[in-house]
Amino acid sequence: MHAFMLGPILVPFIGLWALACWGVGPYADRTVLLAALIGTPVAWVVSRLLADRAVARATRLSPASDRAIDWRLDETGIELSNDLFFSRIRWGALVSVREEENRFVFLLTPPGSPILPKRVLTPDQQTELRMLLADLRASGRLGRGVD
Repeated sequence: MHAFMLGPILVPFIGLWALACWGVGPYADRTVLLAALIGTPVAWVVSRLLADRAVARATRLSPASDRAIDWRLDETGIELSNDLFFSRIRWGALVSVREEENRFVFLLTPPGSPILPKRVLTPDQQTELRMLLADLRASGRLGRGVD
């Protein structure tokens, strides 16, 4: 899977390298120039699709991927658990909490930010969560993990 993840990163550099070596200067070749200009974006899209498929497959194969996750939120932090794992995140470790149209995103790290869908919360629970987050922001306990 890791090789697929490198594709979207390396493809633009390879295309620029080919363009610099054979697309300009005294050895310029129109075919190479067109191939680099058209082929690089196409190769990037294909490598990105392959990387996304590899991640989706790895997620499907994970034993914990199809199990429901229990959320517990209180003044000290967030607990995420099911029968295979337990995780505790203190509020100070989060960069912030962003409320979007259909979810709450707890910004921890770019690849590991827990997402709580609003569809699993009642309107009263959503209001309680907003009040908890407002209290945490006002007291300075939320978002200290940035620095």
